[in-house]
Amino acid sequence: MSCRDVPTVQLGGRAVLLTFEFVEEDDGLEVPVSLAGAAALPGYVFAQFRKPSGAVVREFLQVLAPATAGLAAYSTAAGWLDEVGEWEAQAFAHLASGAGAGFFPSRVVRFEVLGNLPGVFFPGLVAPSAAELEALAPEVERV
Repeated sequence: MSCRDVPTVQLGGRAVLLTFEFVEEDDGLEVPVSLAGAAALPGYVFAQFRKPSGAVVREFLQVLAPATAGLAAYSTAAGWLDEVGEWEAQAFAHLASGAGAGFFPSRVVRFEVLGNLPGVFFPGLVAPSAAELEALAPEVERV
């Protein structure tokens, strides 16, 4: 991410792509860290996410192609974004082979999880009644 792509997301969001950038400084310029050495074991990339409550969860990331761009991502599962508030995340790449072998951290990134409207249907909870669905349906003019 750098999380600039996802500054706010909704509570319970599924398939939200959280992308991390790995860069290092070279002669005063930031250049991508090639994640080619992390694309297969024994290399790996994971991220630690700190929820607003302080709880920490870890997830393995997928290296995005081309690996030389220094990008890795995690796609959220249903129910994974389960706390409203500011989240922090940092990814770590273990490059197991090549000239750039080593352990690289990403920058710490932040994003906000927003709550949903109260009393509105939320998939996975209680299904609305037929009357509630009728009330939510848009008015259609018949000709």
